[in-house]
Amino acid sequence: TEEAISRAINLLQDAGLTSGDLLLITDGIADEALPTINDILSKQKGIRLSILGVGGHEPAPIPSRNGGFVRDSQNSIVTSSLDAAPLRNLATNHGGRYK
Repeated sequence: TEEAISRAINLLQDAGLTSGDLLLITDGIADEALPTINDILSKQKGIRLSILGVGGHEPAPIPSRNGGFVRDSQNSIVTSSLDAAPLRNLATNHGGRYK
C-alpha cells in the first residue's frame, strides 16, 4: 500500500500536477503501514486520499481464481473482514472520503 501511494504521487508529480486525488480500493491496511502512509501523505500538499473499502464486517472466505477458496500453509481457508475505522480515519485525515 505504501508503495502504491508513493507511486501514485510520483505519477501526479511527473505529469506536472501540484494537487490531485488518489483512490485506494482495499480490504484493509496493515497497522504497521499506517505511520508510513501518514508520513508520505503529510509531506504532500494538495493530495487527497479517498478510500473504497471492500468486504464485510463478518469474516468471509476469499475466492481463489481456480475455484474454491484461498488456503494457508496448513490448508485452512483464509478469511478476510473489513475494519472500516482505520480506513475512514486515514481518508478523513488526508482530505478524502471513505465509502
